[in-house]
Amino acid sequence: MPAPDGDELDRLIGLLYEAGQEEEVAWSEVVEAIRVAFGGMSAIIHRVDAAAGIYAVIGRTQLSDDVMAPYAAHWFALDPWTREGARRPVGRASIGSELVALDQLRRTPFHAEYLRPVLGAEDVIGGIGAAGGTMVTPIGIHRAAGLPAYDLADRAAMQRLLPHLARAVGLSERLRILRAERSDLAAALDALPGAVALVTSQGRVVLANRAARALHARGLGFVVDARLGAARSADDARLRGLFARVGQSGRAEAMALPRPDGRSFQILVAPLPRQRAHVGMAALVVLVADPDDRPTPPAARLGALFGLTAAEAAVALALAAGERTEEIASRRGVTMPTLRTQIRAILAKTGAVRQSDLTRLLAMLPRLHGEER
Repeated sequence: MPAPDGDELDRLIGLLYEAGQEEEVAWSEVVEAIRVAFGGMSAIIHRVDAAAGIYAVIGRTQLSDDVMAPYAAHWFALDPWTREGARRPVGRASIGSELVALDQLRRTPFHAEYLRPVLGAEDVIGGIGAAGGTMVTPIGIHRAAGLPAYDLADRAAMQRLLPHLARAVGLSERLRILRAERSDLAAALDALPGAVALVTSQGRVVLANRAARALHARGLGFVVDARLGAARSADDARLRGLFARVGQSGRAEAMALPRPDGRSFQILVAPLPRQRAHVGMAALVVLVADPDDRPTPPAARLGALFGLTAAEAAVALALAAGERTEEIASRRGVTMPTLRTQIRAILAKTGAVRQSDLTRLLAMLPRLHGEER
């Protein structure tokens, strides 16, 4: 069986880098292509990072769970190919006869009880590629018993493929981390109660949190779709101008965006670090203060933070909402002397001097999007 020629290796290298840029499901396809090109009966690629405690299968083909389970549970520790391969330099391809002589292999329990009867193989080609840092990428392609053994031409072809495999796996891992970080960032922004958006200097939305999208849905003149803008053309022009000025000057600016009810959204636009302001990437962060928002935490949190009783927490939140003391006493069915006693206890426990201090304090406390009092 001839080794893969130059054109076939070029095709495989292209597939490797395509897989490196896609989700991991694409690796099964490229592993199958490598198996066929090298005349193997099965193939597997791992990602191993001993420092991070990572051992994962990147892709496998013609290796069922029934074949893999006993190997992982028992035969891995007795596999002479794996043992000898681990002793060879990282980045060097090897064929089976270089790792263990065939007559020696046939005398092992691994061969008699697993390799021939379960896997059906008697030869291997592979190596361990360095994927960057402490991560390596072992590959193994197994050839069925009775077929010609892998030779030096096969090893030369694998040697050419191995560094590209390692780089592609390293690229895949870096992209996986970046995707996870973006997902974490989006989740963190969604947890914020205020509207936040990351936009380009032209206002194209790169990321908008749940609160920003909720403002859009309310139809109050704040628009968040492909671009962040305003419903009225004059306000939209002002907002575009603000984005352009902040993008050019590198200094934060603010503006009021009028709402149909006569009140306004307060918008702050600030630049992101210059080194991140590349074409198509976010250059600005936009913070929107909603006049309808009452930034008060749940009552239970006041108990945890300041030791307020349930009754005291309810009174504190009512005061922060602007209710008059007479209204609070009437609604709660308590006398004014009782309410005044509760207010004194609240101020003492929170360290506030006046009710206005209490309101500011509660507005500063951390909370999550959608939390109810």
